[in-house]
Amino acid sequence: MFQAHIDSNMIVFDYTTKEGNPSVFKFPLAGFNEKYLEQFV
Repeated sequence: MFQAHIDSNMIVFDYTTKEGNPSVFKFPLAGFNEKYLEQFV
């Protein structure tokens, strides 16, 4: 399960890992591209 929503100026990724543990990523829209790319570099 994976959900993403925008809360004011913050993007929140709410998902469940393969092990069944809930995890949340939060980061501001300012610098979104930089932080998004850092997740995959």
